[in-house]
Amino acid sequence: MALASNVLLIIEFAHPSVIHRIPIPRKPTDMTIYQIFLDPSGRHIIVTSLQGENWYLFRTSKKPRQLKSLRMVIESIAWNTAALLSATNPMSTREMLIGSRDGVIYEAVLSAEEDFFKSQERHLQKVFALPEKQPVTGIKYNFFPPADPRKALLVVSTPTRIYQFVGAADRRAEEGGRFGNLNYSELHYYTPNATQSNSLPRTVGWMTGLGIFHGNLNFQSTSDDFIDAADVLPYPGGDVPLSIALTEFHYIVLYRDRVVAICQLDDKVSWEEPLPLKPGEEIHGIVADPIRSTYWIYTDQTILELEVKNEARDVWKIYLEKGQYDVALSYTKESAIQRDHVLSAQANAFFGEGRYFQAAQCYAQCSVSFEEVTLKFLDAGERDALRSYLISRLERTRKKDLSQRMMLATWLVEFYLSKCNELDDIVAAEAVSGDVENLRTERSILEEDLRQFLETYKHNLDPNTTYELIQSHGRTDMYLHYAAVIGDFEKVIEHWILEEDWTKAIEVIDRQTELSLYYRFGPVLMRNAPKETLIPSLLQLQHVARDPLSPNHAIRYLNHIVFEQHNTSATLHNLLITFYISPCAPTVDDGPLLRFLSTAPSDPLTEKPYYDLDYALRLCKQSGRTQPCVHIYSKMGLWENSKLWLKIARYVVQDKKDIKTAMRFLENTDLLKIEDILPFFPDFVVIDDFKEEIAHALEDMDEATKTAESIKEDIAALRNRFVTIDAGESCSVCSHLLLTRQFYVFPCRHTFHADCLIGLAKEYLPAHSLRRIIALQNELVKGSNPAPRRKLVGSKPIEGGDQLRNLIVPDALAAIVSAPAWIPGMGGRRNDAEMDGGKKREKLRSELDNMLASSCPLCESVVVGLDKPFVKEGEVDTTWTL
Repeated sequence: MALASNVLLIIEFAHPSVIHRIPIPRKPTDMTIYQIFLDPSGRHIIVTSLQGENWYLFRTSKKPRQLKSLRMVIESIAWNTAALLSATNPMSTREMLIGSRDGVIYEAVLSAEEDFFKSQERHLQKVFALPEKQPVTGIKYNFFPPADPRKALLVVSTPTRIYQFVGAADRRAEEGGRFGNLNYSELHYYTPNATQSNSLPRTVGWMTGLGIFHGNLNFQSTSDDFIDAADVLPYPGGDVPLSIALTEFHYIVLYRDRVVAICQLDDKVSWEEPLPLKPGEEIHGIVADPIRSTYWIYTDQTILELEVKNEARDVWKIYLEKGQYDVALSYTKESAIQRDHVLSAQANAFFGEGRYFQAAQCYAQCSVSFEEVTLKFLDAGERDALRSYLISRLERTRKKDLSQRMMLATWLVEFYLSKCNELDDIVAAEAVSGDVENLRTERSILEEDLRQFLETYKHNLDPNTTYELIQSHGRTDMYLHYAAVIGDFEKVIEHWILEEDWTKAIEVIDRQTELSLYYRFGPVLMRNAPKETLIPSLLQLQHVARDPLSPNHAIRYLNHIVFEQHNTSATLHNLLITFYISPCAPTVDDGPLLRFLSTAPSDPLTEKPYYDLDYALRLCKQSGRTQPCVHIYSKMGLWENSKLWLKIARYVVQDKKDIKTAMRFLENTDLLKIEDILPFFPDFVVIDDFKEEIAHALEDMDEATKTAESIKEDIAALRNRFVTIDAGESCSVCSHLLLTRQFYVFPCRHTFHADCLIGLAKEYLPAHSLRRIIALQNELVKGSNPAPRRKLVGSKPIEGGDQLRNLIVPDALAAIVSAPAWIPGMGGRRNDAEMDGGKKREKLRSELDNMLASSCPLCESVVVGLDKPFVKEGEVDTTWTL
């Protein structure tokens, strides 16, 4: 604050009770202070006088210094806010622009560093002179964009004109229109997040004779005009104010006896307050501290602080009146009542515009009564939008409100079923006259949504009510799905038994663990499907703990089938041998097994038993059954092997205990190895005689391990394989040159363009793969150039809207697969969110590429198309006519 006695009063907010008095060494009769300027950092003060003398004071200095080379009356100063707030050199003002009374703009740099050989004016240069030579009442400049400031926007105002300078300093000014004949004016910016050095101003306000010229600063403008939505706001009552200031939502207008706040959003007076002035006290102006967001009114006797609190309190109402509902919602975060009011108005607006699905989402979030909303949608005939509303209400209903959740879930099931039946009727009616593939696709999607709904809200549905509801609509598929979801396998099995589909009934009973269902449905299944039920049941029986004194009923049953009913199935014979050698057998007696091997019936043509000799020998060797092995060797005609087994296993090793002789027999035959006779050795024996054989066996194992590792390396090397193609190679589909665009080459030497591959692959891929490809395609194109959604005939739009295969666009999909997410060196920097989004897109693109190019479509389609007819449905082909 400057006094008429040429004394500066400095008050720091950290110590408001301490007042620093800095006198300027000039008498009031010799110099009259005109204005003082304080930079945004609060470190540099410039004092200008009516006589043209200017003084500079640093915050920690006790004595001001005269700026001898700066002889002018300063009207305005544009500080380098970004440089001052960065605090790289706090002793310097950095580059600033000074507007003089004679319409000249100077560039200057001041420094508070003590240097005997240098003055404070380190740099002073005239940069521009306004043609009308009026006082430069306001000057502001900013560098943009913040990340790479290469351009500057300079706005200059005089009492009658406003100028914009963009780019180089020698660029001519773009003159605005005249705004009255006021002898003074002010130029102000409002900058959100002003504490950040790289923040840019958002709004501009210029006090003119006709009113406040205001607008939004657009630093992305491609024209010479960087002020958008420019307009002039007349002063309330027509009185010209002394000074103005800008807040986030208001213009602060200062008069001689009062202060008025005008809302920027609706140009209405929001607040007016008289000033507590003493008799004879005169107001000089209002200044703002953009860093601390404080505002100060100063008179010739005192300083008043204008506090701005809760400025955005009623902003939501203004945006609501303008119909900007999303913006209004952003200002109602702390008030549930305000948010409900905005959502209700937005829902009604959407409903009046016919945007029923958006209205349903808004109605679900506000307090409009359930009955009112449902009746509105029913009267409008919008059952699909009502279904969306009910789903949203169900998701927001508390879990403890069981009755409400059950009512909503049951009603939604009825809506889904009715819609499915409606689509069935439309498909049946138009199947002859028109194309109904899009309707069938919508029906499939709706049925999938219903299945997902039943799985998600199964605990909120009453089973009996839901069963009756589904049966009343004749939806057997949903009946079975719901029964499986809630674990009611009894109803599912009953259905398939009534349909005499024994295989599906067996599949269902295998998936569940309730023993009572086996007892209930076992007889009917064994009677009608013995092959599918008997053998699996017997195999499961072998793993059940059994009393060793009780007979094995499975073996008794199989013996009856083999010997009494003369069954010749090799499967049953092998199964009986498996049961005899089963590790769950109560004893290891070889008698029953030998009796079966000796008495088992043989094929009269081959004179060999019906069971598999190799299979039986392998089981006997694995379980250490020596006697059965000898018998099987004899059955196979390998008499020498039998004698070796007997001689080594019983005579040489056990009876004679002659280890050396046994080792010599091993050297004379290739049929036996050391590991085959080790089980017959005594528990305590010296291994010196067969140490080499054991070492050799271990070496064989090492070689086998090395072979396995080599195979793994060969498999890994396949990933880096390559194929050499000729420059004239052509696509296997379109026969055009392969190298003209992105292509794929398969090991089978088939070559395809990317779009040709996609168009061929989608014809044989299953439905679940097609749905996944569509989902990936939608995810990858989201946010870039999304294709318009197609509409279904006679129904609401769905995701896709055409037959699944037609939803896949080969050209667009090929571009998605081959497009890079970001090329280093091209464009600007990437922030963390862009990098995370890029990684996600690369992962989705890789999955899509793996699905499309996992196998050659020409080779794969041969196998997949075996069951397809030569002549497609509806195709007329006379070449088959006899």
